[in-house]
Amino acid sequence: MKKRNKVFVFLFVSVLLMFNFGCATIVLGSEGSKFTGNINVFLGSKALPDPAWKPVESQNEQGFNLNFKMSNWPISVQLEYLQSSKKGELYGIDFEGSTQELNIGILKFYGKNPEKFTYFLGAGFSQISIELDYIFHFTYAGDIKTTIEGSQMGIWASGGLMWILYEHINLGLELKVSTAKISINEMKVNGSYTGMVTGEIEGGGFHFGAFVGYHF
Repeated sequence: MKKRNKVFVFLFVSVLLMFNFGCATIVLGSEGSKFTGNINVFLGSKALPDPAWKPVESQNEQGFNLNFKMSNWPISVQLEYLQSSKKGELYGIDFEGSTQELNIGILKFYGKNPEKFTYFLGAGFSQISIELDYIFHFTYAGDIKTTIEGSQMGIWASGGLMWILYEHINLGLELKVSTAKISINEMKVNGSYTGMVTGEIEGGGFHFGAFVGYHF
């Protein structure tokens, strides 16, 4: 998890710098333009197509996103964090699977009256991290937990609908696809690294859900 945490710290700092850049643009922007955007909370599901995720391939997902731009920009900057997880059981083995995604990219909003109703398309880069635990139950040895994890840069694309109510309240639906082939090089047993393994797991998937937020 240490490598993954370092990556997320680095990207989180990048997000803060980008947001500060956007805020600075308010002051330096051209006369007549204004800073606008949305802060949303997302609730939905993530379907992981790789067979390695069975029986936890359909996961509950939650997260938040921020998109912003100056009113004279043609596109918005999108920053997003998503987390999904699920527990399951197969052949007497307990499974616990989880993913994290930090997405950075752009959105384009469309519509004749975007302050009331709009639809959007977006795409960008995604840092996807995964963890998959297998818990074996033995009568005399007790429980043995085997963990594989990894992180990899990938891409994402999405589309959705958004209604803006009472000038500032967002309601919307979004469909997103993300992909990143994650190399698995190490395995842990009961929290301790045991050696090298080889393989790849697709950490991205299909996301669908609803969001609510604040329009500014």
